[in-house]
Amino acid sequence: MSGNRLRVLAFLSIFILTLLSLEGEELVFVSNEIGMPLEPLQKNQDIPEYRLVVNPLPGTEIKTLLNREGAELKRWETRLGGGGIPLERKEYKEGVLQKRIFFDARGRIVREEEVEGEQEAGTFEYLYAGTTYKGVTFKPSGSDAGYREEVLYTPTGTYRGVKRLYGSEDTRITLASQSRGLLRREIFQGAGISFVARYNSRGDAVYQEVRKEGIPVERSKVRYSEEPTYHIERMEIENLITGMQKVLFYSSTGFLERETETIKGMFLQEVRYTYQEKQLIQKDLRTRGARYRWEYRYGEDGKKVEEKQYENEVLSLLIDFSPPQPFSRIESRYKGGSLVMRTYFQEDSEVLVEYYREGVLLRSVKKGTNP
Repeated sequence: MSGNRLRVLAFLSIFILTLLSLEGEELVFVSNEIGMPLEPLQKNQDIPEYRLVVNPLPGTEIKTLLNREGAELKRWETRLGGGGIPLERKEYKEGVLQKRIFFDARGRIVREEEVEGEQEAGTFEYLYAGTTYKGVTFKPSGSDAGYREEVLYTPTGTYRGVKRLYGSEDTRITLASQSRGLLRREIFQGAGISFVARYNSRGDAVYQEVRKEGIPVERSKVRYSEEPTYHIERMEIENLITGMQKVLFYSSTGFLERETETIKGMFLQEVRYTYQEKQLIQKDLRTRGARYRWEYRYGEDGKKVEEKQYENEVLSLLIDFSPPQPFSRIESRYKGGSLVMRTYFQEDSEVLVEYYREGVLLRSVKKGTNP
């Protein structure tokens, strides 16, 4: 998903929250890592991984994203006008100001200022013609490496594409054709790279070709099935330079079941995926010289708690994702089926390494010490 689409979703969710919180009551939602309200948090519900707390004040709204432990991840402070229309918003990440956003009388974004270390890092100026969005100009602070992006429309007002002009005079242009409101064809050109894509009557991609300096380098084809329901069935990706081809096969429920790789018709590898209640529980990789297997186990909350890796049916790695405190994970490595090393982590940092021979502990090394 593009950055512009993410901005639209984020601001739409914030606008909806503004309308919901006009009466002055605090609202709490189950959320995700970007702060979107997914559903109201019930009083007797377990604390989710992310929750969004909305505090409406006179002329102001404060929206805070918290993790399960209650630490603040992000905060949005919005100054409101009549009818709850936003006028200005400040965005913080872990208490540090990241962005200032300004709106017009209709609640549309007209200016966005990015902040780094309390200094302005760059600005976005959004352009409109009546009710039509026309584009944006980006200017980084102290640099000419910005761009001007113009949204293109047909004479009847249908979206036609986007043209972006950089300060270096380089141009990127994307053109699209539609039928009955659905994308049917798309062309991109810029920086020596171009691609063409075609879509079916549902608006789903069926073909894409990438060219470099006018020479085709990659081709993709997608096949869909109507049975038992409409779904992607197969995707083929071919590197036209090396001759390598990857084919992905999907189930009727949309899960990737199998993928194969060949080069100039010669087998390289095959991967098979096994699911249980929509969770991946096993992945099998077969190459020309070896076989590998990954097994996954999950807790009641759906989080992965254990992963096992096998090479030629012999256990090589065991990862415990729910070890006792203070560790965040423990990785146990095996050779010939016997434990040889166990590494303890706190977050992503190694804090302790144990070495074994035939399953017997030989020595332990703490981080910062010599073995």
